[in-house]
Amino acid sequence: MTDRTDEFFAGLARRRHEPLLAKVHGTIRFELTEGGVSELWWLAIEDGMLRVGHEDRDADMVLRTDRDFFNVLIGGSVPPLSAWLRNEVTVEGKFQLLVMLERLLPSRPGARHPREAAATVANR
Repeated sequence: MTDRTDEFFAGLARRRHEPLLAKVHGTIRFELTEGGVSELWWLAIEDGMLRVGHEDRDADMVLRTDRDFFNVLIGGSVPPLSAWLRNEVTVEGKFQLLVMLERLLPSRPGARHPREAAATVANR
């Protein structure tokens, strides 16, 4: 049985390339805890190419949180930076990768592209 976390990482593996990360290089290790047990995921980003694994490897950034909150995070309702500011996730290492992580998440429910919002205001 798969859950939202498994689906998220499987989706990244299928996507393989993310144009919004075309100039990004780095690795992220996700340490997700549930019931006192940690599950590890590893993501490499090289010029937008994505590689996903279930490995305990060194990484440029380590993100730690509980699995339930991670499922909220990948749902798009909480931006990673906001989660960090509220101490819902902890981060070690190359902090800019936390900001880049947001580009891999879905948009917030009800969010609109800034140009679409500006066009709405201009047409009033």
